[in-house]
Amino acid sequence: MAIELVGRKVWLLTLLLVGTVIVIFFGGGATQAVLNPGLVPGFEAGSTDDPIIARSSGNEVVVRISDLRELYNSFGYEEREQVRFHLMRKLRLAEMLVDSKVTEYLSQREIELSEENTNDIRIMAKIQELVERELTARKRRITSREVREYYEQNKQYFGVTKYIVTTVEFDTEEQADYFHSTVGAGFKFDKALNETRKKFASSGLGDAGGEGVEGGEGVDEGGEGIEGGEGEPPTEGGEGEPPTEGGQGGEPPPEGQPAGGEGQAPQGEEGNVPVEGEAIGSGPGEQEEDDTEDIGKIVLKKVTLELWKLHPLFANAMVDLEIGRCTKVVNIPNSKPAILFFHDKYREIRPLVEVEKDTLKSIENNQYRRIRQELLKNLSTRHSVEIDRELLAKLTFSDQVPGDISLGQNLVKIKGSDITVNDWYQEIKKYFKFEKPTTSDMALQKVFFLDEIISSRLLLIEAEKRGCTGTAHRANFTFAAKLEIFLNNHEESNPDIYSQYIVPDVEIEQYYEANKDQLYLDKVNLQVLLYADREVAERVWEKTASTHVFSESAKKMSMDKTKGKPFEIELISLDPMVSQIIKGMEPGEISTIVTTPAGYFIIKYNGIKRYQYNSIDGYLEQIIRRLEENKKKAFRRQWLDSLREKLNVEMDVEKVLATDME
Repeated sequence: MAIELVGRKVWLLTLLLVGTVIVIFFGGGATQAVLNPGLVPGFEAGSTDDPIIARSSGNEVVVRISDLRELYNSFGYEEREQVRFHLMRKLRLAEMLVDSKVTEYLSQREIELSEENTNDIRIMAKIQELVERELTARKRRITSREVREYYEQNKQYFGVTKYIVTTVEFDTEEQADYFHSTVGAGFKFDKALNETRKKFASSGLGDAGGEGVEGGEGVDEGGEGIEGGEGEPPTEGGEGEPPTEGGQGGEPPPEGQPAGGEGQAPQGEEGNVPVEGEAIGSGPGEQEEDDTEDIGKIVLKKVTLELWKLHPLFANAMVDLEIGRCTKVVNIPNSKPAILFFHDKYREIRPLVEVEKDTLKSIENNQYRRIRQELLKNLSTRHSVEIDRELLAKLTFSDQVPGDISLGQNLVKIKGSDITVNDWYQEIKKYFKFEKPTTSDMALQKVFFLDEIISSRLLLIEAEKRGCTGTAHRANFTFAAKLEIFLNNHEESNPDIYSQYIVPDVEIEQYYEANKDQLYLDKVNLQVLLYADREVAERVWEKTASTHVFSESAKKMSMDKTKGKPFEIELISLDPMVSQIIKGMEPGEISTIVTTPAGYFIIKYNGIKRYQYNSIDGYLEQIIRRLEENKKKAFRRQWLDSLREKLNVEMDVEKVLATDME
């Protein structure tokens, strides 16, 4: 297994299990053998204070209601609401646990770790023990007053986007296509509707119509599908990925960062937003009688709701849809052809009582980051960290070492444990072992990557100095390591699987033709200054923070090869640390000084630009990546189903659905 760098990676390994099953949860449901209560010992209602809801025939895998509630409570508010709102999502939550228990059992049995893996685990366990000691010594209790103050300062991050939409159901697909093309030609909603009615007047369109489509009554419990109807509705702006933890439209920023926030649309009382002179319902899915209009065999329902409450087919069609436009024709099973028209959207702030748990978690995360940063700053000074920046400029994210560089050269001098060029390339191999490198070669990314290597080395030196053994954490890291190997061996040990992941040219072309109107690439525009000296960085920041302009002298002194000039990078290729820094910043805003052992950054965020191309060439990599991921999800799902069959795992669905998640 590739034991990754500490920094962003300790939490990744410790939460790897949950991350894996979340992908399954939001990537599609599975059909499993179902038991009625009482058929297998341990399923009987009332047989225990913590009833079993799923088990294998030999008791190798046992899932209890307490496990279900524990996973549920680890979610943010919106994800919890989705589970409470839809019975099928509660069932999929239980399926997540079954998958995790099955893979845990089999990975522990079938995987033996190498000496290299074992050594990496030992290192990470020691570091984790050190960090926990530091947290225990310095962490303080968070008061209810602090929670309220933090919420007031950052409440825009605890908002939810409400969509104002009208579901239009037609008698025939020809009518629906005509309405769609009319809107596409630039007609507004009412005009397009009238034109459609005139066009088909002779067909009896003015006669009494049928039942309307319940646009805001929640997801059809039988619906499956993200990307074409095989999973949950994607989050706003996403590609079918699950919401981030917290699910509130983006995590609040770390302490010290400005709380900007985009897309804060005007709000009315209790969410009442006027649209074209009409009053909209006051809550998700609520509607007034006047919002339902029967025009012959065209039936309309206007609602205000959150995206995830739409039928999955509509939710998928809504992704990237512009205001004032409509989806293509959607054929919901057992319903007539329908189109969703997108009137408007706005942000509604959730009250503190709903997001108190998420607010507390954000404060704790900030506290953790601050304590860790202070610890690393002290260690960096104590161990006299010196970076050979000229050598760093020559290194790449490829595994090909430049010919004029020796692997034994010191990249970083640390009192007691230098970091060599070989260390750099060994970490590159580990980091990109199971994924294609998307990180660009710019100096900003390289410094952050090196910063993680330095942080890991400093923390290890200190952990060993303080006598940390890591014994208490070793089992968790061992399990995470075995699980990752087990999951990746599924693909790595079977060449036939890899061959099925290859996307034929014809599928790429078909995807492009079907989706070219919705395809785009988002690129972030940044300017970066990097200094080795803290005092220099502070002087530059004092001048730039008020003017929002990088002076020529500041650019010349910068060690980053961009020298403060604007550059663009694809959003998906942006380093996660940089993404966190710019989250919530307004275009033109300048960050606070970003402190790392490798240097001091000042980052100016100039916004995101969306590119749309006239040919498939501009999207080729994006399409291949998306189709490959869909294939991997499908085969991973089949594989997990086969593991369940191997252990003869069955679930008491009735008991799951009857469980009170709170």
